[in-house]
Order: sequence, then structure tokens, then C-alpha cells
Amino acid sequence: MGHEIVHLRFDENTKRNRILEECNEYSRRSGESISQIRFLEAPILDSYEQAEEYLRSQDSGWYDCLAVRYREATTPSKRMQVLDKRCDAAMRAYRLLAEKPITSMTTAKFIGCKNCGSKLSRDHLRGSYCPLCNSDLRSETHQKKIRAADEKVKYAQELLRKEKEKVAAKSEKVSWLVKIEYHT
Repeated sequence: MGHEIVHLRFDENTKRNRILEECNEYSRRSGESISQIRFLEAPILDSYEQAEEYLRSQDSGWYDCLAVRYREATTPSKRMQVLDKRCDAAMRAYRLLAEKPITSMTTAKFIGCKNCGSKLSRDHLRGSYCPLCNSDLRSETHQKKIRAADEKVKYAQELLRKEKEKVAAKSEKVSWLVKIEYHT
């Protein structure tokens, strides 16, 4: 028996009984039905992410089905589009660095592990980690580049999140975010 958590979005004007029926139908398809949803009387939150975080904070851990209202950004701003592209570019750059195998960075026949001292055959190596001690075989310089790229991704994502909240705060469209939790 498994455990499933799903977030569903409904227009603010949808009747609560209808939301319960649709959530129940959704959960019945892959598991057991739910009996009720607790509609939280919180202030309207400024973004989907804030609503998701609020639902997490209100969860007791006992298969709670909760709902909260949030403002939904209907049309992305120009800045949001630019930041979204910036996030994508930063993520691509990070992946290129992080997924680059050690064998493509060196021509030496053997690669030494700085942690355990092993000499590893380049021809038999898969990935960039020592098969004996699982430490990273890439140079410290390359590891710093990976960490810097990761920080750029986080920074771009944070700027995008703030812009989405700013745009959503001005939005008139309000929706329900419903978290349902059930056994599969």
C-alpha cells in the first residue's frame, strides 16, 4: 500500500461540494476515497508557492485534505518572461558542468582519487565519482564552478519567485489550492 499527495487547483467560485466530489473522484481512480476537505480561513495568499508552503505548515501528518485561496498570475509580465529564460539558461549551464564526466576532462590513462588514494583506470570509470569511496574525482576548480552555477540557479529562481508573487499580488484572479492525501 502506498501514499499519495496531490495538489489540485480550482476556481474560487467553484462550490465546495463540487471540489470535494472532484477530489474524491481523482483519489478513487488510484486509491481510496477521501471523506472531507478542510477549507482554511486564511488570508488570500499572493502565489501558488505561498499557498503550497502554507498547506505544508498546516498539515498534521495524518492524511489531511486541505484547501487555501491564493492569487493567480493570469498573464506573465515581461520581467517574468526574462527571468524564466534566465532560470532555464542557468539550469542548462549547471547541468552541463555537473553532468560532465571526469573522463571527458582528462586524457590520462589513470585517474587518482584524492580521498582514498586509489588509481582508477580511465577506461573502466563511469561517472565522476570514485567507485571505492564515492568521493568526487573532479578538480577543486571544477567543483567550485559547479557550486557557483548552482548558486546562479538558486538566485535566478528566487528572483523569478519574487516577481511571480509581485504579479500575482496585483491579480484579481483567486483560486483554491487543494491538497489531497490518500492511500494507493
